[in-house]
Amino acid sequence: MPPKGQMDQKALEELQRAVEFLKAGELVAYPTESFYALGADPFNFRAVEKIFQTKRRDRHKAILLIIPSKEKVVELVDQIPPLAKAMMDRFWPGPLTLLFKAGEKIHPMLHGGTGKIGLRVSPHPVAQYLSRALGVITATSANLSGSPPMIFPEDVKRALEGKVRLVVEWGPPGLGIPSTVVDISGKEPILIREGQISMEEIIRVKEMG
Repeated sequence: MPPKGQMDQKALEELQRAVEFLKAGELVAYPTESFYALGADPFNFRAVEKIFQTKRRDRHKAILLIIPSKEKVVELVDQIPPLAKAMMDRFWPGPLTLLFKAGEKIHPMLHGGTGKIGLRVSPHPVAQYLSRALGVITATSANLSGSPPMIFPEDVKRALEGKVRLVVEWGPPGLGIPSTVVDISGKEPILIREGQISMEEIIRVKEMG
């Protein structure tokens, strides 16, 4: 449940509807601290297939996941390097996506044949609520591939009209800056995308470790 006072009854009812749709294999667009994300149950492969069809997404591209807490990582990855633990402690919940070697539970459809899966714990209350309700939720941006990601629900509705069951409305919007993505599956961390967290901050954690 969300923290007391953080959501009114109408917002809570909309989130409960979103959970029902997600559990039924439908797609839901929801806000995060960066952009709107396209949510589905990652273990419902028909739902994941809908993501690729809706976004017209290249099937070799992996789909990032949002999890409710760092304790969930052990269920989804092959191993957790010491540096990953330090980064999780420092930046989660927060806009840092870590790429791990995917565990046996992760279907190749999700990692796009890369053998790696991106995970983060979002600080956004809607993303937190939905990830707790499902255990884990997809977090690819809610847009057509090649189009810019969006922060306003009205834009998402126009772009994905008839393709998602629900667009969760929430304010204020995300920052419009993506999460930072760091591959920590090897011996050294590799910056894949610099976003809300700078590489300098990542390096400081590495040096302290």
